[in-house]
Amino acid sequence: MKTPIFPALLALACLFACAEQDPKEGIAPDGQKWQLVRMTGSMINSETTGPDMAWQEYIVLAADASFLKSRQQNGHVKVARGSYSLATVNDEQYVVLNYTSGYELRASCHSGLAEEHVRVISPTKMVGTWNICDGPGLEYQRVEEKTIEF
Repeated sequence: MKTPIFPALLALACLFACAEQDPKEGIAPDGQKWQLVRMTGSMINSETTGPDMAWQEYIVLAADASFLKSRQQNGHVKVARGSYSLATVNDEQYVVLNYTSGYELRASCHSGLAEEHVRVISPTKMVGTWNICDGPGLEYQRVEEKTIEF
C-alpha cells in the first residue's frame, strides 16, 4: 500500500507555518532589548521608576539565543553574558537566562544556580521572579531599536 507522502508533508508544513503564537502569550526574541523601568520592594508603596531606581539595567535577547545584561549602579557598569531559552510552566512563559559570566547580576532566589527566570507578561512587558524570595520586583519593558549588537 502506497502512502501519500506529499499531502502529509504539506499538511505538516502548514501546521507549523500556521501555528502563530498569540501576542498576548509570549515573545519571539530577535535582537530585543528590555529596559528595567520599575522596581518594587516588599513594603507597601515602595516603588521606584526611572533614575530613582537603585540601578539602571537592560537585557538584550539575541536571535542566536545569547543574552547580554548590563547594569549601571553608583557610576559603575557591570555586564553579564550567557544563553537563554524559553520555558512554559503552568501556561506562563518564562525567559530562562543561563549565565556564563557576570553572575553577580543574577536576580534569582537560587544562590547556587547560574540561571535566572524572567516571566513574560506580554510582547512588551516582562517581570523578574526575585521578589518571590524577598528580592526587589523588577519590571522590564521592550525597547524598540532597529539594530542591536553586542
